[in-house]
Amino acid sequence: MFSAFGIPVSFDPWFLFGCFIFYQLSGGGRPGLFAAGFMVVFVVIHEFGHALAARGFGHSAEIVVSFLGGWTAHGGSARLPPSKRAIISVAGPLAQLFTALPALVAAELLSTNDPELRIDLFNAIGWTGVVLAIMNLLPLWPLDGGHLVVTAIERLGKPHLRRAYLQVSLAFSGVLLLIGLQRGTVGELIMRPFEQLASGIGFGTGLSTWLKMVILAPGLALTSTLFIGLFCALSSWQALQVANLGQVTVQRNGVDRRQVEHSVHEAAVRNAERSGWETHQVQEFPKGTHPSPWLQAHLAARQGASPSEVAAVLTRLGHSSRSWVLDDPGRPELDALIDMVPPSAATSLGALEVRRYHGNAEQFLELCAMAAKESGSAEPLYLAAEGLSVRGKPEAAVEWLRAAVEMAPDPARMALSKPLRPCNGRVDFQQLLGQAERTAVSRR
Repeated sequence: MFSAFGIPVSFDPWFLFGCFIFYQLSGGGRPGLFAAGFMVVFVVIHEFGHALAARGFGHSAEIVVSFLGGWTAHGGSARLPPSKRAIISVAGPLAQLFTALPALVAAELLSTNDPELRIDLFNAIGWTGVVLAIMNLLPLWPLDGGHLVVTAIERLGKPHLRRAYLQVSLAFSGVLLLIGLQRGTVGELIMRPFEQLASGIGFGTGLSTWLKMVILAPGLALTSTLFIGLFCALSSWQALQVANLGQVTVQRNGVDRRQVEHSVHEAAVRNAERSGWETHQVQEFPKGTHPSPWLQAHLAARQGASPSEVAAVLTRLGHSSRSWVLDDPGRPELDALIDMVPPSAATSLGALEVRRYHGNAEQFLELCAMAAKESGSAEPLYLAAEGLSVRGKPEAAVEWLRAAVEMAPDPARMALSKPLRPCNGRVDFQQLLGQAERTAVSRR
């Protein structure tokens, strides 16, 4: 609907229903209108915190405001390290808090003949700006606090812990849901210590207003858990199904393509390829394999080969036999090579795999569509979806996935694909994943 700071912002039609729910939960009338309005304002501010942090690390970003919240899709030519992704995760709640707390002070100091107006403003800003920001830091999936936990797990190098974390997130979300259903008695017990701490602080100054709301916010967050518990429980369960699906499918299929890629032989090829890029010299490759055409073209260019000579090397991408592996298709060095790929190899899978991360997006999609039509294979469609996902366009990615699933459902590919991870939290992706699994089972 609009762009700010070069970041496009769009609104899902479901966000209107979310506004209506906030309106009703806040009692309707003027309090409800304030709550619904500030909810939208602070959701946008929150997502801009994520988006601007991503932009600061060189990624493009796009914001979508949807039902009871929003999300920021970001992507670039290379995956960010865990430390930078953690900064992006925490930037949203911090941006929300840093704008909500001064707004609270302004509401408290507002000069008006209608004291109820000041109370309504204060409550709406406090709930949508402060309480929801703190609630978002709870270590539950898919909240920002949950993303911080997953990032920490990845930084530890223990991906198997992600499944255990999702199980814990599901269990605690269930507890929050029960607290929300029994908020009368349980809520009083939870709020009592927070209210006692805040009772000695009176309103009237900016500092006291901040302190009181900050003290009360955790208690308010814990006693307003019906929707957050339900949302996190469903999201944790869906993410857990994806993790289980990938694990079960690999075990059921035995030694398939993905296991071969991680075999000892494959690892040796990858290591030799990686060493070639790092040392700028061809290393010894396992028998029957050789450097990728990308590495050969890169080394030729470094030695002064002309563009036509580099293009001649890249024609090998179109060969039907493939006894090479590119260790990292997101390598920045590939930016200089992608436009040298000759037309004869432009629709090869070896070229399209690299175009997921490099080059013009529209040209990439045209080549993927052409390759799918020529080969009758769904693989170019899956590559197109992955390319859109890493470029921060999850909605378009899901549409290409839909076409791929209709042609050849591959639920394991969807569940295990790293480029598709930004889409995992979307409801339409989860629905499509379920459709792919059901269709794949029926075809066996």
